[in-house]
Parts: sequence; structure tokens; C-alpha cells
Amino acid sequence: MEGGRLSVHFDLLGRDVAPNVRLTGILGDDDIAAEAGLGLGFDGTPFGILGGIGNYYNFGGTLGFDGTVGGYIGTHSYGEFYDKPDAPAPLLPPPT
Repeated sequence: MEGGRLSVHFDLLGRDVAPNVRLTGILGDDDIAAEAGLGLGFDGTPFGILGGIGNYYNFGGTLGFDGTVGGYIGTHSYGEFYDKPDAPAPLLPPPT
């Protein structure tokens, strides 16, 4: 899997963390991939991002350009909930 992700993050725990927007690149396979990029808080603070993303979870850390360090874990609905492959389509009989 390779690509990019644009996301907006909000602090739902009331820790006075400014909402932020993140743009990251993703590289890996379908089960787990590395994620790296940059973010900008709504208060104007820039930061770098390094983490991992899986089927229904993500985790990683942030490093602010001012030296602040943070971490995150989360869940998401990327992909299908049922990951098993579908049965092959039945073969049609030959035309007569």
C-alpha cells in the first residue's frame, strides 16, 4: 500500500491541545504501513509526524519544531470490516 492521507485531529479528552491538520505519506503492505509527514496546529505550530497505520488502528509520535513531543493512538474505518476474500464467481456453462 502506498499513498497519502490528509486528516484533521481534535482533542476529545479536554487536554487543551489545539486541533491540527496533518498531511502524511503512507508506505507498506495491507496489514501495517509506515506513515511520515508534517502537521500544522490551528494555533500555527508546525510539527513532524512518524507512525504506523494498520487496518483499523494508527499510532505514532509528533515532534514540534519548538522541541515539544507528543504521541497518539487511534482507530479508524479505513478498508472493509470483513477482510476475508470473497468466494470466486461461479463459472458459466459453455454456450450451446
